Amino acid sequence: MTSYTNGVLETPAESADGIEINCDPRPRVRITNVAIIDAVSVPGRHTHSLNRYQPPGAIYHDLLLANNPHNPSVSAAIQNIGHALNLELDIMKNADDTGEHYWKEIIYRQFLGSFRIHHIGESVLPEADDTHTIEATLSGITLHNRGFLLRFTSSDGYFVCAAVTFEDIQHLHRRGAIFLRNYGGTSESGGNIS
Repeated sequence: MTSYTNGVLETPAESADGIEINCDPRPRVRITNVAIIDAVSVPGRHTHSLNRYQPPGAIYHDLLLANNPHNPSVSAAIQNIGHALNLELDIMKNADDTGEHYWKEIIYRQFLGSFRIHHIGESVLPEADDTHTIEATLSGITLHNRGFLLRFTSSDGYFVCAAVTFEDIQHLHRRGAIFLRNYGGTSESGGNIS
């Protein structure tokens, strides 16, 4: 069972599944199970410091990207940290705190998965005779002018970017980023954001 605390840090031994969630006032998560940390810490891929308390979104995304369906510890961690992220998003929504952090988490939850990307150089473009194609994951979201700059990274580290408005996000396929599959965060991969 996940170790929930109210401002009091518990020792790793008190957290049998290796996940500690500190709700004071928003959830902060850390992983204390070395096997889970090792499963997520793949050489060549940036992962956050999982053994330090941080907002649940960062750890949740790292776990989804590293998820191995044959590793029950990682699958359980994804589920428990997903609940903490849902709690954080609910707290933010109820407090009318739906700024940049809130929307980034919503976008990551909807679109964390594989995309077929049509591009020229580092720019995502609609499919055409002169575009190249890679498979990549959504690896970064930055506020950009009146929208977002989405960064997609392939397994070999090559990245491409797409500048989109909030309205464009639901229609990324028109921009050259075709959603292939979700990494487990949501069952609705159609792109509806509410």
